[in-house]
Amino acid sequence: MALRATPLVRWLMPLGMILGVAMFVYSHLDTVDIENMNFALSVEGGTEVPVYQIKVYDFALCNTIKMMWDSGAWPLAILVVWCSVIWVYLKMASLLVLWCVGRSVLLFPSVDLRSAAFFRSPTSRER
Repeated sequence: MALRATPLVRWLMPLGMILGVAMFVYSHLDTVDIENMNFALSVEGGTEVPVYQIKVYDFALCNTIKMMWDSGAWPLAILVVWCSVIWVYLKMASLLVLWCVGRSVLLFPSVDLRSAAFFRSPTSRER
């Protein structure tokens, strides 16, 4: 956990990450209507009377991956699963663990990254 963060930030960051994961889960399981075409008649006087609506395309990640796999595009299906599903959750979980546990437990505790020249600010570098 960041040592300099206020208590509010210490609690809001993990809650925000958990909320982000929940939104990803919802978006991966829900079907999104990409486009609906509405047809309407214009009546004299400027009013429009709706006639009918056509659903053009539905998008669901699970269905898209299944269609790619069934059509023989299995390398693309694996790439989509990795980039759109596995990587997203792996990244969010690792950020949450790093925020809660801290880098000193998971990384090399004897190495101080702030002393590395790459991480020092330009004003603090010796000339």
